[in-house]
Amino acid sequence: ERFQFAANTNDAGLIAVCAFEHPGMRTNCFYPDYMMLMPALLLDHLDEYDRREFAAGFYPLALQQLRVFRGMIAGENCTLTRYPQYRYFIDHCPQLEVETAEICVYIFALRKAAELARKLGFDGDIAVLEAEADKWEKNIRKYAFDHERGLLVSGTGRQVSQASQIWGVLSGVLSIDEGKAALTKGKTLPGAVRSR
Repeated sequence: ERFQFAANTNDAGLIAVCAFEHPGMRTNCFYPDYMMLMPALLLDHLDEYDRREFAAGFYPLALQQLRVFRGMIAGENCTLTRYPQYRYFIDHCPQLEVETAEICVYIFALRKAAELARKLGFDGDIAVLEAEADKWEKNIRKYAFDHERGLLVSGTGRQVSQASQIWGVLSGVLSIDEGKAALTKGKTLPGAVRSR
């Protein structure tokens, strides 16, 4: 099954999140953020089973998932270009402004990819992946961190959501203490979007 997914990418090289076999193999369900987690999955697989050849074989495809998402970031101010053929996985919540959470997923995935590159011996990729993660961490802190309230915001309306705070912590953009404070504060803010 896993090979069916990996073998059925779209023209950009993005893996579909599901494949329908009847009639014939069809893949038409693409979530770039979901597939950005591929480096983390490969890293977990490598750590658990020590199957280096398997992880190394899928490593280029994992990096392609990151490149596809990088092409969706519209500017340094952490906005995304929306493409109708792609949907976003985070919370499946229509009112959620996903930009900040999505870029935090990207940062998380870049850091996992750098760790995977280190373990697999792809030394030339490590600095590039880490520099990209550092760049976007700085951009999130500059454009999406509300210093007055001490939490991450997203979109043109500077929406507060649990998803932004949670992915902010997972990506390392927010420290654990900042994340705790942001999630606590977010519970009391009117209009804050809660995760489901």
